[in-house]
Amino acid sequence: MNRIDANDYEQLLLLTWDRQDKTMTEEEAFALYQAKDKWVEPENMDAEELAFFKRLVDIYGNGVFLRKPSPMRGPLNNYGEDSDE
Repeated sequence: MNRIDANDYEQLLLLTWDRQDKTMTEEEAFALYQAKDKWVEPENMDAEELAFFKRLVDIYGNGVFLRKPSPMRGPLNNYGEDSDE
C-alpha cells in the first residue's frame, strides 16, 4: 500500500504535530483529518491539498466529511467547507 508524506500537505502536517513518523496510508490520513476535524479548514487549503482531501472524503468517507458541531461555524457542505446557506 502506498504511503503519503504529511510534509506534502500543510494542514495534514499540522495535524501530525504529535507524531514522529509523518508518513501514513491514505486511509490513516483521512482518519486523522476526521479525528482532528476541529483544526481542519478546507477553505484555507491550497489547491493540491484540497483535491487530495476531497478524494479522501469521496473514497473513505463515502462523500461526507463529518464534523463535530461548532458555534463558530455555519452550515457545512459534504467536504466540511462553509456552505452558502
